[in-house]
Amino acid sequence: MESEAAVLIRRGSPQDLALLADLSVRTFREAFEAFYTAENFNEFLESAFNMAKLGHELADPACTFFFAELDDEPVGYALVRQGPPEPCVHGPDPIELVRIYALKKALGKGVGPALMEACMAVARDRGARTLWLGVWERNPRALAFYARQGFVDVGFHHFHVGSQVDVDRILVKNLAQP
Repeated sequence: MESEAAVLIRRGSPQDLALLADLSVRTFREAFEAFYTAENFNEFLESAFNMAKLGHELADPACTFFFAELDDEPVGYALVRQGPPEPCVHGPDPIELVRIYALKKALGKGVGPALMEACMAVARDRGARTLWLGVWERNPRALAFYARQGFVDVGFHHFHVGSQVDVDRILVKNLAQP
């Protein structure tokens, strides 16, 4: 009987810029490209995942990136960032889980929970007691994942992909809870 490979999580650094750019585009493309026009989708990719912006995020002390690997292959990443929360986030000492993505071939292999565990640990280390995020209301797999992780819905904000405006649900988790 074969055992599943363990998920390796490591903290990102500015030297990971090329890897971050590649995973950002590949994971976002796999997850969402079918829902947008090419024009809107490409506009979003160019603004959200350009090398200058990603390099700035990697160097920003308010940002902590994690990369997930299976069998020595990068398959996902996450970003936790300190900053002002959405107005509907009322939990104490909040910190944002900005991104958590895995390649389709890694879904169901423990990558999401391993990245989430790392994100919660760094959030607690930074003194946060509330972890919050925005997730597209039409992403049932992600919504179910966050519900299993103990997140609750507290509101929404609008998320722009080119000229298309979507609704993201704002979810929060009390970090004192398991």
